[in-house]
Amino acid sequence: MSEPRCAQTVLVTGGCGMTGRALIAMLQASGAQVHCLDLQPYPDASVQSFVGDVRDADLAALACSGVETVHHTIAIVSQHPNKAELIDADLDLRRDMRSV
Repeated sequence: MSEPRCAQTVLVTGGCGMTGRALIAMLQASGAQVHCLDLQPYPDASVQSFVGDVRDADLAALACSGVETVHHTIAIVSQHPNKAELIDADLDLRRDMRSV
């Protein structure tokens, strides 16, 4: 029996991290077209990379263009000195992405 194919376009934030890379590989194997929004370019040219800070509203909107699903895999390091500020920014981002 073959795996079901996915014809969706999806965005993975934090796609260059451990979880993001594994998720992107699974999505590509299922036939999805993948966008990646991260601080560094995704190493595979078949993934459309959007490089920059996920808190940049214009960049996030551009990365979401034509996307049907967003997988938000960005991690916040627990020892980060501005952890509370980053959590607030993360919540704002999630709210903003729902409205795109």
